[in-house]
Amino acid sequence: MLQPLRTNVVRHNVEVDSSMPTQGTKSRVAGTIARRAGAFVIAFTAASACALAQSPDPNQLPTAPALGRYTDTLSKICGSNRVDVNPSKIPFIGCFALKAGTSLSGDVDGRAVTIRVPLQGEEIIEVDDNAVRRTSSSTTNVEGVKPGASGFSICTKDKPKDCPVLSALMRKPGSFVSFDISRAFKPRSYVTNQENWDYESKR
Repeated sequence: MLQPLRTNVVRHNVEVDSSMPTQGTKSRVAGTIARRAGAFVIAFTAASACALAQSPDPNQLPTAPALGRYTDTLSKICGSNRVDVNPSKIPFIGCFALKAGTSLSGDVDGRAVTIRVPLQGEEIIEVDDNAVRRTSSSTTNVEGVKPGASGFSICTKDKPKDCPVLSALMRKPGSFVSFDISRAFKPRSYVTNQENWDYESKR
């Protein structure tokens, strides 16, 4: 059974920014997130728990009808492109998934990152050859790596704020874990996929 995360669409206590514009039939709302916390986080967490358990693979992201306009938030996080399963490198931005028993290495803003998905247990994130573990609600054992609700901000000395965020979206034990890398297009405002990054870059 797929295990829903405690906060499935949250990045460091962020929620969907419903003030963002739309373009065509693809909403920019769920792909653009701002650092705010509120009732939406609790509502989505509660409503999505059952829906997530029905999702058979990374490209069939569940919906949460009880949330009205936020019903397909998870699919909008990833955008219109299919979730790449076992990609050859860590993407600059967007969703991807790793099958159980595999790993993926690459760099995030110049820092060496490896993601391991064991056959049993949760994923392991390594930054600069160090397995990341939380040491408090706001720190980890690796310099410049900050914990969030469902992942880590990976910062550098040149960019200590508004860092890329690597998050786990959902897990199916023994099968796969899907991830997302979100990036700030302006202070405290993030996009979660390439099409929204391109859209905001042209504004």
